Amino acid sequence: MDQLNEEQKRLLIGNFYSENKEKGKPYTVNHFIKMGLQARSIYRIIDRVDNNISLKRRPGSGRKPYRMIHKKRQFD
Repeated sequence: MDQLNEEQKRLLIGNFYSENKEKGKPYTVNHFIKMGLQARSIYRIIDRVDNNISLKRRPGSGRKPYRMIHKKRQFD
């Protein structure tokens, strides 16, 4: 699991839950807890699948780098 980035983890958990939805949320959570992921993160991903929200990260949803000097910023 350490080799996967955050988006790949979300897609993996989302697809696994979609395929095993009839077994319930605890089945998916327990499966990924054994792999070392946090339960709260898994439940958030499951909620996104249940509410039909995209698992992909929205571009620009991160925090702007306010501590960088003005010359090094690429956007304002």
